Amino acid sequence: MPSKKQINAGKTEVLIQVTGSGFRKSSTARWRPAKVTAPTQLPASSVTFVDTTRLEIKLIPGDPGTGTLTVTTPNGLSAVAEVTVG
Repeated sequence: MPSKKQINAGKTEVLIQVTGSGFRKSSTARWRPAKVTAPTQLPASSVTFVDTTRLEIKLIPGDPGTGTLTVTTPNGLSAVAEVTVG
């Protein structure tokens, strides 16, 4: 999942790189910021397929704390990472 599992808090969009394996062009992502109970499905335009081991994802970090990023491939495989928002 994210190469760097820490991002700065804020209300402006940031670009993060997600590393792993088995990514596909139609992979999707959900982001649950700290202090929020339900994740938000990120629009397809926020998830860029780089190759089978890397995605670039644009999201708004939100408040400091621990957020959760979930990436799902078109065949239904998912991976979850906790991201520190500081």
